[in-house]
Amino acid sequence: MGDSRGLCAPDADEMPLRAAQSMAAGLLRTVRIAAALVAAGRKVDLDGIDDLIGRLCARALDLPPAQGALLTNDLRKLLTEADTLHARLSGRELPPPLLM
Repeated sequence: MGDSRGLCAPDADEMPLRAAQSMAAGLLRTVRIAAALVAAGRKVDLDGIDDLIGRLCARALDLPPAQGALLTNDLRKLLTEADTLHARLSGRELPPPLLM
């Protein structure tokens, strides 16, 4: 028989990581949409996004180190997209991508 672990709900120990990953993905979508709207000359309302990012950071800090490391790429993507949005809002050129 094949391994069916991929079909099961995550263990209770993995739920905080999954919640943080889901939150990061939602914020990434929001920031990308906002950046696209700004690039198209539209106004955006970002009220409250700093609170959401703060909550995501708090969740990341609450994770065990091994799980927090699994969230690193999600946080890097969010940071890159947030920097892009900031640059567009500021009317500056986009910074070169970080090499890691």
